[in-house]
Amino acid sequence: MDKNKIFLISRGELEGRLDSYYYNEVFLNNEINLHKIGYTKFGEFIRIITKGSTPEMINEGIPFLKVLNMNEFGIKTEKLDYISLKTHESMKRSQLHGDEILYSMAGTIGIALNYDKKFEQANINQAIAKIVLNEKKLNVLMVYLLNSKLCNLQAKRFLTVSAQPNINFEQIKSIKIPKISENQKIDIINTMNNAYEVKKQKEKEAKDLLDKVDNYLFEKLEIKLPIEPVYSIENRIFKVGFNDILGDRLDADSYTSYYQNIFETFEKSVCKFTTLKTITKKIKTGTTPEQKLDAFTTEKEIPFLRNSDIQDGEIIDSKFKYIKNEVEKNLTFSYKNEIIICIAGTIGVSALNRFDRLAINQNVSSLTIDETQINIKFLIYWLNTKVAISLLKRLASIATIAYVNNPTLLRLQIPLPDINVQNEIANEIKQRREKAKQLQNEAKGELENAKKEVEKIILGEDYES
Repeated sequence: MDKNKIFLISRGELEGRLDSYYYNEVFLNNEINLHKIGYTKFGEFIRIITKGSTPEMINEGIPFLKVLNMNEFGIKTEKLDYISLKTHESMKRSQLHGDEILYSMAGTIGIALNYDKKFEQANINQAIAKIVLNEKKLNVLMVYLLNSKLCNLQAKRFLTVSAQPNINFEQIKSIKIPKISENQKIDIINTMNNAYEVKKQKEKEAKDLLDKVDNYLFEKLEIKLPIEPVYSIENRIFKVGFNDILGDRLDADSYTSYYQNIFETFEKSVCKFTTLKTITKKIKTGTTPEQKLDAFTTEKEIPFLRNSDIQDGEIIDSKFKYIKNEVEKNLTFSYKNEIIICIAGTIGVSALNRFDRLAINQNVSSLTIDETQINIKFLIYWLNTKVAISLLKRLASIATIAYVNNPTLLRLQIPLPDINVQNEIANEIKQRREKAKQLQNEAKGELENAKKEVEKIILGEDYES
């Protein structure tokens, strides 16, 4: 949508809102298309619509879903929260039993999915609507329609300019579901089902490529790692001599046989090992401006990186927050080709800074690396291995939120093979990651093409999005 476009609305077209956003040409054209083909309000298909709340979380228990745990393909189990069975039983309205539609109504708006009993028991927070239709056989079709451009634009039109975008039950029920024939229904379901299958296959190929990166790296370094033991009571009982812990950590997890075997493997390896400290020229931790400074802005001024902006070894800028230029002196900056490492919460996740300058928060540290000693891309691939992340988590302080300070971070062990080996590994992993990204983009493109095809099925073959 072009926010700067000027257009005119007659008095008779006003619908209770006076802001220009609501009458954007994209929204108005969408309404014209819906009126041409006819529609039924979503509320007419709904038997129950409700939502949850936000209770106290615990480490293990009943899965508790938030918007970040859902997309149109299903439930994402990363960063899953849990509630107690007692709390779950007290939240009866929002309990999930299977065959409900979940619909995001705060934060990221308009994501619909068919919940097919992913967990034996589960619950939701107040940002997700739980919807039970009059006929459950319509669930799959209705999810496809709700995720289409025709319906998603309606949800976005309801938004108001606020810190937390949200829509309510009445607005969800007022979404116009296009009227379609039985043949159109079959075509839509077949088109989307085929697209999801292709997408799933390409994403599996991409995941297989990425999952094998760690194995390749360790094979090239001639390091054979121990298998992580099953988390059983037998494997959790062990003895450690007092001399082995003197001056170091006292928590039991730090001395499991798995960690001890890793250290022994490193010592016996033909590959030379050093610490992060020996190859780091400078290290700094970020900060968040004080609230009284009113530092944040909707304008794209100074990009502000949080640990949540680092995923799969890369910086994701789509959800950057921005800070006003006038508070620049209160910020800590990371510069291009510095390595950024999460030191709180999601400990160990790292990325190479590809931006000229980023303000960073207190949950990450930025390191200037001595590139005369190590290939920086080889280093970033090592830091993102499961072993390196596990070793860094081992160094974290035991508190409400896991945290690693900079002196401790610099103790992390780093392999330092011949530079030719480093270069070979870096080039090979780069190619694998590029191939994986290509597959992921193809999967995404497959789905987008299918959605456009669905719009043509609904609106006619001559329709152009």
